Amino acid sequence: MKVLITGGAGYIGSNLLRRISYLKHSVKTVDRYESISKPANCSEIIVGDLTDANLTKNICENVDCIIHLAGEANVRSSNTILQKNNLEASTLLIKSAIAQGVKKIIYISTVKNDINNEYARSKIDVENILKANNENHKLSFTILQSASVYGKGMKNGLATWLKMYKGKYFPRLPNSDSQIEMIGVNDLCEIILKCVESPITDNKTYRVNDCHLYTINEIDHACMKELGRDNNGIKAPRLLLFLFALIGGCLKYIGVSFFYNLATHNQLFHGVATIDNTLYDDLGYCPKETFYMQLKEILN
Repeated sequence: MKVLITGGAGYIGSNLLRRISYLKHSVKTVDRYESISKPANCSEIIVGDLTDANLTKNICENVDCIIHLAGEANVRSSNTILQKNNLEASTLLIKSAIAQGVKKIIYISTVKNDINNEYARSKIDVENILKANNENHKLSFTILQSASVYGKGMKNGLATWLKMYKGKYFPRLPNSDSQIEMIGVNDLCEIILKCVESPITDNKTYRVNDCHLYTINEIDHACMKELGRDNNGIKAPRLLLFLFALIGGCLKYIGVSFFYNLATHNQLFHGVATIDNTLYDDLGYCPKETFYMQLKEILN
């Protein structure tokens, strides 16, 4: 099978390329950045932007399956950037896939489903385009709505939060029953590869996590313990964090990125997680890692 991986230089993409080299697939990858280590069976590394119509046309030639990882991963990015790098780029890729006779696209989306969240909306819009084109052009898809991805070298918002724990005076979080879903990068890569080879996943949408419901305070306690810090330290006032969130929201509207905003605040204090085993029942697979198993390596 001939496989195209978009976003091969990204966190998930680079981990996936290392694993796919053990399978009997012909692989090529594309990314905006050149920092891609070429695995043994990677026939081609293409540097370019998926918003380039000529590029997307060429990279889809003689491809059976596309693993679509490329896009804007920063949830604090402006709507303009999200629309360009997520929606517009994906739309061009899907059109080119149809024109070139690609059989299947595996799309890595998000568990976030708040249409008022610009990042989530850009992902949901791509999901809807895939579903519409499946009906009209018989292009198969598998949509993996991924939870936050953890592992060594992680680069998401969770990683930024965890780095702050290394600060000597970083305060404890206030009490919160908020839940969060996560998935290890190793498990996510295994799931993606199984979807490439499993027609049972065709034209289905799955929620992807490691089947563990984490609470914000559990993570807080675990980080403090791993770092040898006092679990009874000073806690940040919840009202102060809310004011920081308001400031972050205002700064976003003038084009300034801030580490904390209302979306982050809501996740810390109002998050509700869902466990759905449908994917694992279909694949006959069970996640092998939890966040706590990887925490020492992540923090170090």
